[in-house]
Amino acid sequence: MSGQYLDFNGATISIRGDITTVSQAGGPYSVTTVYATNLFNLSQPINDPRTITLMTDYLFIYSQGSAFIKGTITPQNLQSTCMSNDYAQVFTFVQNPTSLPLSESDLFQNIETQYDLPSSSFADLKAIVLNNFTYTIIALDTLSISPQALIQTSRFAAYANVTVLGGTIDTSSKGCAGGQGIGKGKNANSLCTATGGAYGGFGGASAPIG
Repeated sequence: MSGQYLDFNGATISIRGDITTVSQAGGPYSVTTVYATNLFNLSQPINDPRTITLMTDYLFIYSQGSAFIKGTITPQNLQSTCMSNDYAQVFTFVQNPTSLPLSESDLFQNIETQYDLPSSSFADLKAIVLNNFTYTIIALDTLSISPQALIQTSRFAAYANVTVLGGTIDTSSKGCAGGQGIGKGKNANSLCTATGGAYGGFGGASAPIG
């Protein structure tokens, strides 16, 4: 199965085989979105030794119930990204810790509060997270990332009312290069170079050249 944009909608969505989306180096990049009202499951069939792979540059998984990841999710061509706008807004899933656990209406209310919108919908949530992050997983019940799972991307976000993290989320060398990014380090002098900024965080101290 392949395609530039894949969109799954249903009550229970189970991916039991490999999916490779089509994209080009430098873009346009591939996008996969999932909307499940009950359960999302990415794993190989029982007693199958294979590891299922979902290859996509952008991913948004939303489950009103639970989400289980037991395979590999990796980009096709979008290997690294860097946000350099110091004034960019990053969506804050939890804006009031006392409101936990969040419901779907709570998420929409947080969008309206942060972005000053009169109302919001799933379409607004999808647009915001695809702009903020390369991979996003939201489960309003349980998110389980099994020990066999491997997720590789540059900007990862997840929200669940219960999270079980046993696998690997790898963002190594997929972010900002030296001297780039939000909160990047500053050049101290001609003998030092600035480090790259963490996404939404602060850059490190200048490093000596050589």
